[in-house]
Amino acid sequence: MPKISVIIPCYNVEKWIDRCLESVINQSIGMSDLEVICVDDCSTDGTLSRLYEWENKYSDNFIIVESPQNGRQGQARNIGLSYASGEWIGFIDSDDWIEPDYFEKMLKEAKKDEYEMICCGSIRDKSEEYTLLKEKDRTSVSVYKIYSDDERREFIVHPPLVYSAWGKIIKKNFLIENRLEFPANITYEDAAWGSLVHLYVKKACVISDKLYHYFVNEDSTVLKTNSNHHLDCITAQTYVWKEYNKRGFMDTFKYELQMEHIFSGYLPALKMSIFRYDKPDYNVYLLLRELMTDRLENYKENPYVKKGYLSDYYLMLLSAVDNRLNKAQYYELSEYVKKIGL
Repeated sequence: MPKISVIIPCYNVEKWIDRCLESVINQSIGMSDLEVICVDDCSTDGTLSRLYEWENKYSDNFIIVESPQNGRQGQARNIGLSYASGEWIGFIDSDDWIEPDYFEKMLKEAKKDEYEMICCGSIRDKSEEYTLLKEKDRTSVSVYKIYSDDERREFIVHPPLVYSAWGKIIKKNFLIENRLEFPANITYEDAAWGSLVHLYVKKACVISDKLYHYFVNEDSTVLKTNSNHHLDCITAQTYVWKEYNKRGFMDTFKYELQMEHIFSGYLPALKMSIFRYDKPDYNVYLLLRELMTDRLENYKENPYVKKGYLSDYYLMLLSAVDNRLNKAQYYELSEYVKKIGL
């Protein structure tokens, strides 16, 4: 049985998939400990052909799955998980790549305790070639253990783990037992998934080494402008807000989840409405405000807000929820945010 099932969702990445898979087969732990599951999400280019070529070379280690319909990365990851037989799961995006000791270093830490998750550092990389880091910083390790509600509250308000699926290995049983699937058919699915992961993980380890190359692809979905898929940022947070309630977390962590929703729901969605359109979309703001008016109700009475956890700048941005801005006011706010940043 392989130690790690590597799940790679693939959609129209004919140009990049070889680089990604080359970085996987070059892992220092060797292929005997790896099971590579590539889920083709109904690609319309030559991606699927490239995947089968890799499977022909490494038939003992590769599983190629053809999704019956396009469901985006969330559905592809869920499908991959259903095929996984490894003790650990590693998600890699198909246009990204990893350092040769990516899995070796994380598995080394995994042996030290009953961790559910091991994370590493990453770099934003614009390279179009398969490049590796020439120098690496000295490794530091941070351990997080959450056993009480108070520890969980601190963990939610000051999340030490990134929400992305990549850059980590996760115990398969942890994902299955806690029903930690990804929402399908939307972009920004990582944010919803990562929010829920933070509510279940009890033991996690973070190593400082930058072992994951996040490809800054100018043609990627998240960087396209004037596209309605950016509304998925709002859809993802609607999904996770419902999950908070359905799973009973709002009863215990109401104020913490409200703060989390400000930082992973409202502010990112506001950012999308301003930075991902040539002209900020006033209708997106109106939709966002309508949804957030209920979720952020009485946020000024939140104990964390009273303690000053939000800067004056963030409080100013939240005033756009309290008070409905007209078009001119919204465009004025947008220009200010573009100058200051978010």
